[in-house]
Amino acid sequence: MSDRNNSTLVFLPGWGFKTHIWQDFARKFASPVKMIDLPDLSQQSLSFSESLGHITSIFKTQVPPGSIIIAWSLSGLFAIYLCHQYPLLCKQIILVASTPKFVADQNWQGISQSAARAFYRKRNHPPDLMVHFIKLVQHPNKQNQLFQDLQKYAMSLLHFPNLQIYLNLLLELDLRKVYQQLFVPIHIILGQEDIILPHQIATQLFLLNPRTQVSIIPGAGHAPFITHTLLFSETIKEIVL
Repeated sequence: MSDRNNSTLVFLPGWGFKTHIWQDFARKFASPVKMIDLPDLSQQSLSFSESLGHITSIFKTQVPPGSIIIAWSLSGLFAIYLCHQYPLLCKQIILVASTPKFVADQNWQGISQSAARAFYRKRNHPPDLMVHFIKLVQHPNKQNQLFQDLQKYAMSLLHFPNLQIYLNLLLELDLRKVYQQLFVPIHIILGQEDIILPHQIATQLFLLNPRTQVSIIPGAGHAPFITHTLLFSETIKEIVL
């Protein structure tokens, strides 16, 4: 994909995956590209707020000023906080299948309470949890090849203590007040068939911060950059050019 934007495109991965899940898509850009993995927290003893600050301090040293941050799923939380704390690092934020609060409550759409409980039940059984999550990510595509492709980019279960910490962050963090205060351009890309994060959340995100622009990829689930690469590429091109 040719583009005239000289800002660095920073790609961040979702829960359970290495940042190389972005590599095929990232190659389409002429702009400088940087892919950053989520840091290892398993050797730290941190509260939720401390974990958020620790992750942000690491990203601060890795993200060039004036970057366009493209964050998938879980990492959208960290991108939101980074752009709030260090706005000069962020020219623009693009959240893919992401939100400032993942779990639904009475006044907020997101992962259902029953789905959240299913994650909690499986979090002490690594293989079951990863298979469960990959199947949610690939929905509505049931092809075994896609499942295998996603498995290829999944983190090793040897890193599961780290994954458990990030799962807790995904299910517990609420950054809606932070999101409300963002002054950088925000673009949300959602999959119409996503069963992790319903696309109907778009209205709530706009009401929370009117700078929010939303694109919905028809037929896509939680990983539109893999399953609907052409439509996703066209959407990104329109945003960053």
